[in-house]
Amino acid sequence: MTLEPGNILVFHSDGIAETTNSEGLFFGTARLRKLIEDKHEVTAAELADIVLREVDFFADSAPLADDRTLVVLKVR
Repeated sequence: MTLEPGNILVFHSDGIAETTNSEGLFFGTARLRKLIEDKHEVTAAELADIVLREVDFFADSAPLADDRTLVVLKVR
């Protein structure tokens, strides 16, 4: 795979996508993908902060049931 300027790579543990809300719904990869697409213009650090903040908001600040590991890379 050849990466081009503007590409974004996001590596995450299952604890991100499998975070559940009070209704038992998963945050999910589709919601994660949309969030990344919507916020693609920010820096990698800002994007990571946004993702973690949104996942926490989705879970309504419930205690962690799994680890949440996230790495965001943006190709220049």
